[in-house]
Amino acid sequence: MEIYGLDFTSAPRPKKPITCAVGSKDGPVPVLKMAHLTGFSGFEEFEVFLGQGGPWVAAMDFTFCLPQKLIANLY
Repeated sequence: MEIYGLDFTSAPRPKKPITCAVGSKDGPVPVLKMAHLTGFSGFEEFEVFLGQGGPWVAAMDFTFCLPQKLIANLY
């Protein structure tokens, strides 16, 4: 089974893509092996990725944060 770890950005572009670590679980012992990193520079590429056949599982780090200006004004 493929395992993906995604560092999500709300505005993907070539200089700041959605980063994806690609790995798999091999053998009877639960060991995760990372194969490589890839990225998606736009939502279209990301949608194609989501539509691929399985089985696969993904963990996503979405950008749920406070606005930078608010953080600066709080300090």
